[in-house]
Amino acid sequence: MSDSASSVTTGTSNPEQNLDKLIAHQEKMFNLSMKAELAKSTNDMNMSLSRKIGESAQKA
Repeated sequence: MSDSASSVTTGTSNPEQNLDKLIAHQEKMFNLSMKAELAKSTNDMNMSLSRKIGESAQKA
């Protein structure tokens, strides 16, 4: 029984490590999400600008 008790006590530090890993993973995912949103916004702006330039070129 002492073996199972020792495995339980060593397992108590793992949730803290797992929580740190989870937080780091969530921060990474948030950063990637922000980069994706910024890239989408930039792409939308560029597409809009290209459309306007194309319309102006057709009128000219």
